[in-house]
Amino acid sequence: FNHEKRYDFPLYPEENHRILGLCRYWNALNYFYAYKELIDGDWEELLEEFIPRVLNASDAEGYHLSILELAARTKDSHNSVRSNPLWMKFGSYFAPCQLVYMDDKYVVSRVFAEYLEYPGQLQRGDIIVKRNDVTVESFRESMRKYVVASNDAAFHFTFGKMFLQATPEDRIEFTISRGGQVMNINLPTINYSAHRRAVSEATAE
Repeated sequence: FNHEKRYDFPLYPEENHRILGLCRYWNALNYFYAYKELIDGDWEELLEEFIPRVLNASDAEGYHLSILELAARTKDSHNSVRSNPLWMKFGSYFAPCQLVYMDDKYVVSRVFAEYLEYPGQLQRGDIIVKRNDVTVESFRESMRKYVVASNDAAFHFTFGKMFLQATPEDRIEFTISRGGQVMNINLPTINYSAHRRAVSEATAE
């Protein structure tokens, strides 16, 4: 918006600027969004719900998570919220693979073998059962309110990417089912740029 005053906000601005950020986002959708009838809840009531949450956010993470959760209520994959606090929360590193959702399971669809520690460490067709000893179902429910998605297919696609995220230098332990056998594997992670490049190259093949 050309005539909006620009501010050099810190990641955790003061209360008045947190409310300003919330209201700018809310107003943009209120007056220019074509699909308000699809939003999960009454848009005016959502503003009333999120004002105290933004005011009471105790740190940058809480503030940015509140805005992300409001975006998720739109149920529109075209909306997105990205920020350093969110990268720090969910992670800017990824397991070296991609997942696909089928038959109510998340299945490894691509493996970026150059980043594995030995051949076959992770294989296409492996079914993910747990991550760091947390079941896929529990992890999914804990993340549901932060997933911005237009429909079930978009939800599972987006969650499938978030499920692979980790903070820098972290490893991910997956419990997988392979050929009827359940096993644990401990994977290295790669940064966002490397993962995106691997996805792009694999898609182009």
